[in-house]
Amino acid sequence: MWLGTEADDAWVTSPREVTGWEQRNLDWFRVWHSQPAHFTEVPGCRVLILGHTTGDIKRGAHALARGDDSALAALGASSTVIAVRPQDALICGDLAGQHLVTYTDRDGQVLTGGSPRLVARVLGSQLNWRWLALQLAALPAADVWWTGSPWRGISVAHPGWALHLRRCGGCSVRQVTRLPEATATLGEAAETTRRALTSAVRSRAERPCSVDLSGGMDSAAIATLAAAHVAKDSRVPAVTLLDSGNDDALTARAIAEAVPSLQQYEHESPASVLPFGDLELLGLCDEPVSAAGSIASERWYTQLLISQHGSRRHLTGEGGDAVLTAPLAYLADLVGLDQWRQSSAWARLRTTSPTAVYRAARKLRSTTYSGALCAYANALLSTSQDDARCEQRVTWFGSPTPHLLTHSVRAAAADALREHAESHRAPTTPLGKGAGTGDVAAWIRLIVLGRQLRGFTQLAAQAGLAVESPWLDDAVVRACWSTPATRRTNAHQLKPLLATALRGVVPDIALTRSTKGAFTALHYEGLRHHHVQLLEMFTNSHSAALGLVDDNAVRKMLQHANSGRAVPLGHLDAVISLEAWLRSDGGTKT
Repeated sequence: MWLGTEADDAWVTSPREVTGWEQRNLDWFRVWHSQPAHFTEVPGCRVLILGHTTGDIKRGAHALARGDDSALAALGASSTVIAVRPQDALICGDLAGQHLVTYTDRDGQVLTGGSPRLVARVLGSQLNWRWLALQLAALPAADVWWTGSPWRGISVAHPGWALHLRRCGGCSVRQVTRLPEATATLGEAAETTRRALTSAVRSRAERPCSVDLSGGMDSAAIATLAAAHVAKDSRVPAVTLLDSGNDDALTARAIAEAVPSLQQYEHESPASVLPFGDLELLGLCDEPVSAAGSIASERWYTQLLISQHGSRRHLTGEGGDAVLTAPLAYLADLVGLDQWRQSSAWARLRTTSPTAVYRAARKLRSTTYSGALCAYANALLSTSQDDARCEQRVTWFGSPTPHLLTHSVRAAAADALREHAESHRAPTTPLGKGAGTGDVAAWIRLIVLGRQLRGFTQLAAQAGLAVESPWLDDAVVRACWSTPATRRTNAHQLKPLLATALRGVVPDIALTRSTKGAFTALHYEGLRHHHVQLLEMFTNSHSAALGLVDDNAVRKMLQHANSGRAVPLGHLDAVISLEAWLRSDGGTKT
């Protein structure tokens, strides 16, 4: 049986009729789905694609019929691809990890789907508190927890891998995507990226859609390309949110003036829409998502796009950071004077010691992946609390923030990290030979983002809005990783790959930006506004009952935030989000 998520790509394979859904017979594989799908059939193979695709489906089906499983990877852009042959079937998601392939195999009886929660409901699975603990304690180490789920016995295939189902029973996971070695120059990668992103946006802009226009580089690129391919005499609704103390709106206005096919609309968030409100909505996600600080504004924005702009499809710039740049781990891949210059430049931007950053880069160069996992495990159990200095970020995973977790959770996560380190000399990625530390660290960051973004797209879809991120299409991801992280990341220029790829296409004012908007102050305002409710939430919380968090530590941190003291917002958001999810249908009713 195949189950999809409840809203954005709902579908199921079942011998029984699903009322109101369309049926598709793929030989021995029957699919019921609630959304339009791409389908083709050739002798020896039938292919169904749920989601967005720009590939040649017929050509891919012929290749799959000949036994070329790698053809599966070229069919999807941001979608789930099902290929059924007489004796087997292959199911593959996207490279960024937004479309999951979830499965369980019990004595040869396979149940598989796109939503871990729905598969769990069919099986009656119990919560997997060890997986919840591991993701909460070591989110950046995605390779360790990726193949698990919030429920016992339910697994997820890695991005770039496909689930292989045998008609006679049983399943396995096999790699279908292998990216070539990243040898392209910045100019070569820029040309490939431009073509891929243009195709990703054009294929969507052919139908009515709205776009973000925040003033940032990533949304400006999507908005400008959408405007270039809109129907004649039409304009693309470009929505800008106004925030006090943020100059992004000024840039957005200048971009809209330079692109006549954009129709800009400016909106100011109501004072009542503050971070850490509407937390009950997090239960609509099929996995915990760190979105407590943004769920209220996302709900309001979705309703705005639908009610005031009539949008049913919205293109966003999300994912641009993840594909266009790398974490500071890329410094380890530089040598000699280049390493010193980049380290010094980042140190000046972060107002810290150039020598400390340079030494961290040198140290990381000699740190293995398994060694980094063990170091992270040790840090989880340490009583000291690392600060957020720049050099602390020149690592594989950054520094953990275990302040709110129980000792048992930290110990369990540390054990899992060490166990993974013993059996994995390198993380599981589809990257080519010779991938540097920066490239691998950037890939891990990408799939963390993709899995988190699923929650936002699910929430929007249930309200009637399809939210899509062209930056995360497979072809765009491949293009960006065709050149090393050391070329697409530079302390002296913000996103050099984007600037090179879209020079002359996107207005210069967007490509020459050197700053990004900041919203930290608003999050503290939200914590103060919802202070009483949050304190009540962490009095005999569900998370504490599972042994995951220390309620006293959470309340103490909330008191610090309420009094104006700085707190680790990302970690606090994750803990609040998990508690909200556990209180909802997402956790307690499964």
